[in-house]
Order: sequence, then C-alpha cells, then structure tokens
Amino acid sequence: MSRPRPSRTSPGPAALVAAVVLLAALAPCAPARQSDRNEPANIEADRAQIDRPAGVSHYYGDVVFTQGTLRITGDTVTVRAPDGGLQYAESHGNPATARQETETGEVVHANAQTIVYDADAGLVTLTGDAELLREGERFAAGEIRYRTDTGRIEAERGSGGDRVHIRIEPRDDGAASQ
Repeated sequence: MSRPRPSRTSPGPAALVAAVVLLAALAPCAPARQSDRNEPANIEADRAQIDRPAGVSHYYGDVVFTQGTLRITGDTVTVRAPDGGLQYAESHGNPATARQETETGEVVHANAQTIVYDADAGLVTLTGDAELLREGERFAAGEIRYRTDTGRIEAERGSGGDRVHIRIEPRDDGAASQ
C-alpha cells in the first residue's frame, strides 16, 4: 500500500508576511556616523578626576558626554583617552542613555544600567535592562551589542534571565492609505 504524498502548496499570506518581517529584522541598519570619531569630545559633570599620564578620567553627577552626534549620559562616566584620542567610555546610570545618528540620518536611542562605548572596536555594549530603539524597531534584553560601524545588533538573555524581546512596527509605505 502506498502512502499518500504530501501536497505541495505555496506558503500562505501569513507565512510570507512573517518571512518578510523576519528578514527586515535581520537586515542591518545604516552604520553610525563615522565622522563623529573625528569630532572633539565634550564632557559636563558635577565632579571630575583626571589622570592625564594614565589617560583615564572619571566624571560624577549627571554626566553628559558628547562627540559629534553621539551623546552618552549617566550618573558616572569613565573615559580612556590615551594620547588625547578617545578609546573607551563607560557610563553607569539608572538608566544610562546613549543617542547617535546613523550615516543616513536615522537616530538610534539606547538605555541600560551600563553602557560601554569601545571606539576602537566600533562597539556599544548595553547591560542590565538594555533597550535599543531605531526606526520602527525596539530591542530589549539583558545585554545588547550594537556595532556602530555596520549597524548590526546582537541581543541575548542577561544574567537576570530576561529573554530577548523585539518589536517591529509595520512600515507605512502609503499603500494602506490608498
């Protein structure tokens, strides 16, 4: 006795929509504005401790760090700038925040308990109640890594056990309003 062959049908509309949404989520966004690295860094704080020979400075109290379109805020910020070039900034807050424009003018917002900006690696790491927002997308996780040079995002469950949450808003392409 022969077994019935499974019928071959094309995927339904729901499957196609799900595939398109998944591909949109996995597509990288535009990289962060690379010219920001050539801009001077400005820091405002209530108190500062600067060790020029070591190239490390610590800032305390409502700290605001800016460099071009990059803006990082927190209760404390530590900056490594050996030889005057920014290498690393680490911000702690409740929450610490970051904001930067991409090469296409899109604005990426982030907040977490700790934000580490490694300028040499082109990497922003958000840890503890991490959230990253970019046009129509929201990523929330225990830890999020955002590559400023490519726009790629990696998110994973943090030590607190929070699962990764991603929300993608439908694009308004004007077709629905016609």
